[in-house]
Amino acid sequence: MDRRAFLRNSLIGLAMGSCSPANSLRPISEAEDQTREPLSNKPRILVISDIRVGKGDPDDRQSMAHLMMYANEVDILGIWPDSLDSGLEGTQMVLDRYEQDYNTPDYKFPDLNYPPPSHLRSKLLTSHDQAIAAVKAEASVNDPRPLYMLVWGGTHRVTQSLEKLTPIEQSKIRLISIGTYLRDNALADGDGQKYNWNAWGEARMDIWNRFPDLWWLEMDWSWNGMVFNQDLKIADETKVLNDFLAQKAGALGAHITEVFPKYFRALDTNSLLYLLDSSNDVDDPTRGSWAGRYYSPFSERPNYYTGIDGGHEWDYANPARTWQNARDVFTARINTCISQRNVWHQAFMQKVLELYGQEPNASNT
Repeated sequence: MDRRAFLRNSLIGLAMGSCSPANSLRPISEAEDQTREPLSNKPRILVISDIRVGKGDPDDRQSMAHLMMYANEVDILGIWPDSLDSGLEGTQMVLDRYEQDYNTPDYKFPDLNYPPPSHLRSKLLTSHDQAIAAVKAEASVNDPRPLYMLVWGGTHRVTQSLEKLTPIEQSKIRLISIGTYLRDNALADGDGQKYNWNAWGEARMDIWNRFPDLWWLEMDWSWNGMVFNQDLKIADETKVLNDFLAQKAGALGAHITEVFPKYFRALDTNSLLYLLDSSNDVDDPTRGSWAGRYYSPFSERPNYYTGIDGGHEWDYANPARTWQNARDVFTARINTCISQRNVWHQAFMQKVLELYGQEPNASNT
């Protein structure tokens, strides 16, 4: 039995119990009749990360290590560190841990079709010109699969890439960015007008104004549900998961807890969860997945998605007009991730047990 079939059978009851009817998330059990995707159908991804060493958010290296644990389920076509010094160093540190685990005989990396470390190192983009050229090359290949650009930081590199593409090549791109362009008032004293840090000034609006037809899932505030509860306190499950990875997940797990020992904070990888949920319809973010549920608010931009409003008055075009409801909207959005958190935690832990040479079962978690 393959891993996804195992997880569907063992976690179906958990999934049904964790989906909140109020948020209308689609039950994981709808995937029961699906089979494992052929390797040629793995999502094609290129990651842009603001990963650094010694500064920045420690979740960046956690996110990169989390990605490595799923390197057999996605087709990693490029890793683009925004910083060409510290970012390259931080990525190499994660790849070193991956290589250590890959070459440990008791672990199952080769058996589970993980790519060799040399292959992943060849995907590390060491200059911005090289990275932009890689985006264009991948967007121009004859492949029916879209190219997902997962942005784990500032959005300014996206415009630099898109402006080099033809309209046909641009249509191959699916952008998933973490964070909204406006600071939320729940966590960052937002007022509906201040730009968020990930927006890098006008970078987000540059994408918005220049590429209106782009398929774009802007994950807005929903991703906070990976870590926070409704009261905005850290979820105990994230501490349990960090401890589990430290004990069970080899060098990668040790690295995750080394860079941030308090809890599992790999918030960037909410974009990855969107692609990993085997029950998710990746063409329709409105149906809901491990990554939360989203909404397409503008009829003139049918390819743009962002967080739900939860039934509260919310002006998507001018949030400042309805900012008095921002906290309620924030809560509604993170709830769509909170309701799925236990499901993907359990799936992740089962995968780790299998990957690191232990039989996946409930007693081990």
